[in-house]
Amino acid sequence: EIPFRAEYVTGFCLRDGQPGYVTLVDNVGLGLVYDIRRKEIVIENLSYPRDCLWHEGRLYLLESGTGYIGEIDLESREFIKERFLPGFLRGLTVVDKCLVVGSSFDRYESLFLGTSLGATLKKEKVQDRCGVYVVSLENWDVIHSFMILEGLFEIDAVSFIETKNRDMTIFELSLPDNYMKTLEI
Repeated sequence: EIPFRAEYVTGFCLRDGQPGYVTLVDNVGLGLVYDIRRKEIVIENLSYPRDCLWHEGRLYLLESGTGYIGEIDLESREFIKERFLPGFLRGLTVVDKCLVVGSSFDRYESLFLGTSLGATLKKEKVQDRCGVYVVSLENWDVIHSFMILEGLFEIDAVSFIETKNRDMTIFELSLPDNYMKTLEI
């Protein structure tokens, strides 16, 4: 039993082929990352934590309420914010030495008010964006992105489909209402 009153399970990942971590959020957007095997909280007091990902000995996380992607230091139990992306982050996968991250608009036009994400967007004078970012794990630079300018407000998940043709990359985006879109790049 998890000692936290969660409203939503917002992410899950494997660690070495076994259930590893889960992200949980309460009804006001505060959340945590829970270690399934050790049955303990890894880190708490996060703002809308979303997808987590275990890759090559590191635990990556989207903190959607701040707009940051980063890594959890498992020894200090701190979230190290590495890259701000302007949008509500949902969907995380790894391709080669890059993280692929989905980003959504504020679907309610008020969700970001009072959040760190809303404050950062205002301070940096940038708009939230809906699209996909490819972020280098070597230096946290955004090396590719594509934005959806109209007709779509949110992305729920991203996944990568490996093909035999190395000249083409295929991503699947999971969108609301069980609508799936495959993009060839």
